[in-house]
Amino acid sequence: MKKTEVVNRINGLQKMKEIMDRYQKKQPYINELSEQDLKTKFVVPMLQALNWNIYDFREVIEQKNFYGFLPDFILTDDHGKIILVEVKPPYAYIQLEKDLKKYRDDSNVRKEATVLLLTTFENSEIYALGKKKGARKIKISCEEYISKFDKLWDYLSNSEEGFKTRTYQKAWAPRS
Repeated sequence: MKKTEVVNRINGLQKMKEIMDRYQKKQPYINELSEQDLKTKFVVPMLQALNWNIYDFREVIEQKNFYGFLPDFILTDDHGKIILVEVKPPYAYIQLEKDLKKYRDDSNVRKEATVLLLTTFENSEIYALGKKKGARKIKISCEEYISKFDKLWDYLSNSEEGFKTRTYQKAWAPRS
């Protein structure tokens, strides 16, 4: 297992700026990228900017069965809180909506996972999953990854702030 540096909020923001610079250069060709390209070039670096050690299988697992689902990434923080990540290319945004319904409607997923991230990298939707039906949504577009980095950090980072936000949001996600 490779050791990676611990990333704090300030370093993460700097790394995200670097990712966004690279993204701006690719912008005219973004619809030509495959899902794997998108994961490799943008989503994995974003996870690293949010303090996830992509080389530690205890933190980041790629495409593993999760109650019959196959999310692109399963992130597990030091407290055992789980984030599911689904990545699709921008032209497959409708598929993300279908994925949301499947994940949100499954009681095992809502019970075990605290957050679901659906992303085309151009647009990301973060859902805090309640144990009963319901999900609280935070939408962040690509243009906001820098301006709303604190919000991104608070929901998705592998940090104490991230853990506290996910725990709080899970408790207050809508229930029906």
